[in-house]
Amino acid sequence: ARKDVRVGDTVRVQRAGDVIPDVVERIKQPGRPREDPFEMPGRCPSCGAETVSRGPLDFCPNALGCPAQLRGRIQHFASR
Repeated sequence: ARKDVRVGDTVRVQRAGDVIPDVVERIKQPGRPREDPFEMPGRCPSCGAETVSRGPLDFCPNALGCPAQLRGRIQHFASR
């Protein structure tokens, strides 16, 4: 949000630290329509539970009843 980057924007990227890319700026393109700003969903798209914000992260608190979290735990277990 602080750099106002939206879907479809062209940006300038530079190498930061070791190999982590950093978006330096959005390249303005006059006359080109821009998408609406992205908003984090207030509810989990999988189970509908209200999302929780902790620092920079938003997550579903429904650890035992969320189908997406269950699927992720099974995939993680099976990959070991």
